[in-house]
Order: sequence, then C-alpha cells, then structure tokens
Amino acid sequence: MDTALFLIMGTTGRSDHPRIGIPQSRYEPREVRKILFDDYEVHYEIQHDTIYIIDLWHTRKDR
Repeated sequence: MDTALFLIMGTTGRSDHPRIGIPQSRYEPREVRKILFDDYEVHYEIQHDTIYIIDLWHTRKDR
C-alpha cells in the first residue's frame, strides 16, 4: 500500500469524532488538533462540518 493511501485509510474516522485529537493552542483562534497515526503526526483544522489537514510529517527519529 502506498503512503498516501495508508494515511487516508488511517484518518478517515476523524469525521465521526473530529474533536478526539489534541488541541494545538499555537494556531488559535483556529480550531486545530493533532493526532498521531503510526509514525505520522497530522494537524487538522475543523471548520463547521469540514476537516482540513494542514500539516503532516513522519516522526521516525532514525531516518
């Protein structure tokens, strides 16, 4: 499975529970949250009934 598809599959559940992520105060007043998925960190913004991925990176330390 390629990386993009892997990440899409892992983040699809966010629409059911979008506020499950950790709030990120550095983006205030925007509602931005963080989730960790496998070796990736995803920052996403909630606007009404839409979720926007605003940051994504691989967190593995030994690359």
